[in-house]
Amino acid sequence: MLIPFSVWCLLHGPRWSWTPAAMTTLLLQGLFMNGLSLYLWYQAVLRLDLAKTTAFLLSYPALTMLFSWALGRETISVLQVAGLAVTLCGAWWLRRITLAAEKTRPVPAVLASQAAAR
Repeated sequence: MLIPFSVWCLLHGPRWSWTPAAMTTLLLQGLFMNGLSLYLWYQAVLRLDLAKTTAFLLSYPALTMLFSWALGRETISVLQVAGLAVTLCGAWWLRRITLAAEKTRPVPAVLASQAAAR
């Protein structure tokens, strides 16, 4: 998702300008990144558990920070590392709760076989 913006940054340097090319890139990034990611997230919500998809959503800021650092565009501070740790702990905690709920929830195939036996 960050590829178009990353390519533009690598080609034009770290400064921002209000040129038509920059504005077009920003517009396309907003339409495709936000539009496509929200569409994919809503499709995931329809197919997966909401807690699982929320855990993925919680990882976006952490991944953005890591990609910015990997591209050499950002230095990571202690506060950002602390925020990354909190974010990843929250996603891990949410996943643990989801797994515990799945273990106690009856499997639909078992319910169907029990209903057929009646």
